[in-house]
Amino acid sequence: MKEFDKLFDVVKTLRGKRGCPWDRKQTPKSMVSSLIEEVYEIVDAIETNNAEDLKEELGDLFFLTLFISYLGEQKNLFRVSEVLKEITEKLVRRHPHVFGSINEKNVEQIILNWENIKLSEAKNINRKTPFDGIPKRLPEIQKFFKILEKAKRAGIEIEIINPESLFSSLNEYLKSKKESNLSKFIEDLLIFSFQNKANLPNIIRKLCRKKVKEFTKKVKN
Repeated sequence: MKEFDKLFDVVKTLRGKRGCPWDRKQTPKSMVSSLIEEVYEIVDAIETNNAEDLKEELGDLFFLTLFISYLGEQKNLFRVSEVLKEITEKLVRRHPHVFGSINEKNVEQIILNWENIKLSEAKNINRKTPFDGIPKRLPEIQKFFKILEKAKRAGIEIEIINPESLFSSLNEYLKSKKESNLSKFIEDLLIFSFQNKANLPNIIRKLCRKKVKEFTKKVKN
């Protein structure tokens, strides 16, 4: 792609001997904060349905991905072409129902096949539990939901939370005002949401963002 080549040339120039002093100082670790920030800016653009912002922020993330890949190439860790080759091969390998001979339309089975193929790959073959490989820096509430998903697929028993037990744990907290009872209610709420296919982490994030905007607006007015 011509535009990809142009961007890659820009990255190489920025990192070159006559490039930008700031860009030349960067390392993969120093780029982590920028990477996280750009992802959140993409989320903002998606949730506000702003196509122009989304186009710009996706470009920023694309640049950072290519930039960090080139840092790896400069350190002789891998080449940018290897990064592209690996993700292409991974996507083809994990979609046998598209690129192979498997005829599968059931989404749940497709996800299960993906997980099984993933576990059979060389770097994952020595994983001791279904939870190995979950990113350590994933926000805790998302990590909990990810663990519940993997536990379900692995056939690990998860306590069933029905509406009665949920309200019971809420009442226990309201009566006692103890933090331990509040923790129990929140735990039950998380599991109940997961079992009823409600994306509670996403709901909480959107709600908090909405309330932050409301309170900020009140202060400004």
